[in-house]
Amino acid sequence: MPGALAPPAPRAVPLTPALLVQHVRAIRSKLEGHSGGQPAGAPHVFALRSAAAWTGPASLDVEGQPVDVVAAVSALHVRELLAARVAGMPDLVVITPLAEAELGADVMARLAGRRVVSLEPWTLVLEAFRARDLDARLLAHRWMALALLEGMPATGYPPVPAGVLDSETAWSSLLQQRLGLAVAQPDVVALLEWAADPSHVERWRQLPADVRDGVRAWLVQHLGDVASLIVDAAALGHDALALGLVCDVLFHEWNMPSGAPGLRSEARDAAIRFESFIGGRPLPEGAGLAWSRAAVAIASRPRDPRQAGVLRVALDNAERALKHLQADALAVHSDVLPSGFDRRCEVFGEALLEYLRDPEGRRDDVHDARGHLRAHRSCTLPSNKERLERLEMSLRLARWLNERASDVPGSIGEAAWAQVQQDGLADWARAVARSVDPSAAVADACRAVLEAVRQAVRRRQDAFATKLAHWLELGTDPGVLLVERVLEARVAPLAAHAPVLLLVMDGMSAGTCLELAHSLVEDGWTPLATEGRSSPEPVLALLPSLTAVCRTSLLSGRVVEGAAADESRNFAAHAGLVARSTPALPPVLFHKAGLAEDHGALQEPLRKALGNPKQRVVGVVVNAIDDHLLKADQVRNRWTISDVPMLSAILSDARAAGRIVVLTSDHGHILDDRSTQRSGGAGTSDRWRPADTPAGDGEVLVSGPRVIAPGHACVLAVSEQLRYRSKKNGYHGGGTPQEVVAPLVVLASGATTVPGWEETALPAPDWWMLEYEDLRVYSAPVQTSQDRPARRAGPTPPSPSKPLLSLVDDEPAAPAGPAADTSLAARLLQSEVYAAQKAQQARAAVPDERVKAILGFLLARGGRSTRAAVASALGIPKPRLDLQLGALRGVLNVEGYAVLSIDEAGDTVTLNRDYLMSQFDLH
Repeated sequence: MPGALAPPAPRAVPLTPALLVQHVRAIRSKLEGHSGGQPAGAPHVFALRSAAAWTGPASLDVEGQPVDVVAAVSALHVRELLAARVAGMPDLVVITPLAEAELGADVMARLAGRRVVSLEPWTLVLEAFRARDLDARLLAHRWMALALLEGMPATGYPPVPAGVLDSETAWSSLLQQRLGLAVAQPDVVALLEWAADPSHVERWRQLPADVRDGVRAWLVQHLGDVASLIVDAAALGHDALALGLVCDVLFHEWNMPSGAPGLRSEARDAAIRFESFIGGRPLPEGAGLAWSRAAVAIASRPRDPRQAGVLRVALDNAERALKHLQADALAVHSDVLPSGFDRRCEVFGEALLEYLRDPEGRRDDVHDARGHLRAHRSCTLPSNKERLERLEMSLRLARWLNERASDVPGSIGEAAWAQVQQDGLADWARAVARSVDPSAAVADACRAVLEAVRQAVRRRQDAFATKLAHWLELGTDPGVLLVERVLEARVAPLAAHAPVLLLVMDGMSAGTCLELAHSLVEDGWTPLATEGRSSPEPVLALLPSLTAVCRTSLLSGRVVEGAAADESRNFAAHAGLVARSTPALPPVLFHKAGLAEDHGALQEPLRKALGNPKQRVVGVVVNAIDDHLLKADQVRNRWTISDVPMLSAILSDARAAGRIVVLTSDHGHILDDRSTQRSGGAGTSDRWRPADTPAGDGEVLVSGPRVIAPGHACVLAVSEQLRYRSKKNGYHGGGTPQEVVAPLVVLASGATTVPGWEETALPAPDWWMLEYEDLRVYSAPVQTSQDRPARRAGPTPPSPSKPLLSLVDDEPAAPAGPAADTSLAARLLQSEVYAAQKAQQARAAVPDERVKAILGFLLARGGRSTRAAVASALGIPKPRLDLQLGALRGVLNVEGYAVLSIDEAGDTVTLNRDYLMSQFDLH
């Protein structure tokens, strides 16, 4: 046809040094023992027919011997080369475009093998792999043979086993040598990782068109249309990994409503604009989903420092691409994009505000928002972890408002127990929620919650102050421990059974104690409590709660005012402590100056005392909290074992010596919260003043023997917004439960036991345990308003004789009747199969009553709960529960069936009721 373009000429076999080396080697092996047409001792002359120009070196090394290479375009030139070869010269390779007939019979007679070798691609490939046979499926792909020859390594390809070059070996060699795709059978993830390397993409662009077409077709055949989209997008200069993350947003299940064809309008419009990234082609749903899954898999892997830069660039490019597609609002559906986390924080904040206004109607919404945020892959990043914690603490506070804030304890003792078991958790949450958040929506939500909580706390503090003043005036037994009796009532009795460390965290409030105690439990320490009591227990301070009075009285065992020297002397002479000590090793107390060396290590006297079990009682005063309160730096300190200097080393030495730890303080504190200064006259302190004028708004007048002030009377600040001196991080001395009630926790490590004391769990009331809601929202069947059990009234204030939690009241009503669950657990314990399994695990067997309690709890909740929920319900610490769950799993999982499974990452325990009944014949 006139004007038609002629088809491109087929590409010639490439002439490379590696190809000539392997070709000469192959011909030599066939000529062994033959002269190859040359006189005896003369060098071999190999003729290769090729029109390609030789651009390689004039000499090659073949198995340690030199071989000359010359291009000859005429028969005369070939004859001259043959005539010049004499004995002792290297073998010669002649590259010529001439056919055998053009060279003549005389020339042919002197060539190795008496022939001119035509470079047939697959024959050369077979030689390159030292193969005899070829997979027949490859013969049709001449381009592939040429590509293998063009990319052949200098040392050739590895020899194939059994002398057969199969299709898989050929393809894996091609992909590795020409594309750098070093995976024998690549999947979409491997292809996407390959495309993320610009050097790989450049290699793709440099391939001949027929090679690109052939490889693309093979990838599509094995991986689907997504393979073509990925390589084409990368070749166009786009970030294929970033585009995969965009696909994750566009093809999120929310954008693909069930029963409706296609995407929602916003995602559909963005998908149309997305076509500009892939050469104007449509983006099929299946390919988009495959692309998104691969991208998310890469972005969700444990962070490799070597790949961190690539992922960071991809995340940034994905954010820009979404804005280009006018779809950045859809980023909320991404589990990996930073903007997805930001937007989910905002949604959580918005839902939290709605929940604050309508707790019953918006309960599911706020917990759905929390679950959505927790599903984001970047929750574990330090900054994001803090934002998540801030929102979760705000949610806990909102739940506290709904379920707890209106309860008013009936006595000073009940109020003290409420402070260490419930309201201290709220104080911890308040401290976290006060942190600044970059999102206005989150900041507004947290601020609204905190303001509502502030008002509720003020009402509770006013009620507490009234009870406090009344109790101080009457001087009756409060039913809780007094600060001056801690040595006699707790430390001395414990020292009769084990060496003791009394760890006094000066100024530690209940909220701070609970934060610290949680980190100690994670570090392997176990809370202990006497029967019928909980941990922490409250300790009532002297008033006003000043260090010179409260700490000295605590460490002296009697009401006295003094300084550190008085504390050390009185501690060493305390009759109860001395009775548990030897004369050579009396009780010893260490203050701030005697704790650490300049370089941070513990001072030798302290280490020696802690490490000697015969040193029955060691006291240590840590001023970290009180020191922080004195500052005005507005830094939110964390109170964990790793955040308090020296604490880890002190507790490590105590653990090694088998010490019981009594963690307590002399008084609590409040944090500054937009406080204002009021003149209190002469003799005032931060939070108290002399009783020379009547108590005003936000104040209370207290009097009695426990008031260590002139005339045994003074005025205490009750409002958290009131202070009498300059602004600081926090204060103590006032009349709030946060300042007056000190916490006390007894902790053991390892196998240390104390008669009369049992392992217990730290408090975890319903409003605190968000994990319960996770299970209900994401696992339980959806309940209508008619089906949902009525909300219980707020829990009664805990008392010394009543555990905070019970098996029945920890979660909403169970779908299955408790009687049936109890019956099933009882039948299991009577099963012969169970008895046989238990006998095999005799050394680690779990007591029957504990088995019954665990199974009953799980069965009553549809077979699934969190470890935290189980531990709290049973009143045992999580480390102890983990040991018992592991032992119980070994008994129940007969023949490999997962009757009991534990998801360590998700903190979930699952009991398969069907497996339990079938494996133990309980039908």
